[in-house]
Amino acid sequence: MENPANEIQDGMWDFLKDGKQKANVKALKNAVYTLIGMSTQKTAGQRSDHPKHITFEVLELLKWQIICESVALVLSGKLDELEDEQ
Repeated sequence: MENPANEIQDGMWDFLKDGKQKANVKALKNAVYTLIGMSTQKTAGQRSDHPKHITFEVLELLKWQIICESVALVLSGKLDELEDEQ
């Protein structure tokens, strides 16, 4: 599939073009593992006697972090390299 933003001439949308983002794989991986941790903890982050558990108040922010880091990974071209290996 082609990136439709690559055809836009308006400079305001440059950040959505291929090659205009830098992938942060460590941040994406950390966010995904945090989400998995939240999903598997038994207290839903609601008990103060489990200080290592993550409160679900950060869930929306965490989801947006995963979305943004995933978009950056695609736009950086790094995902294409992995796809070519398959």
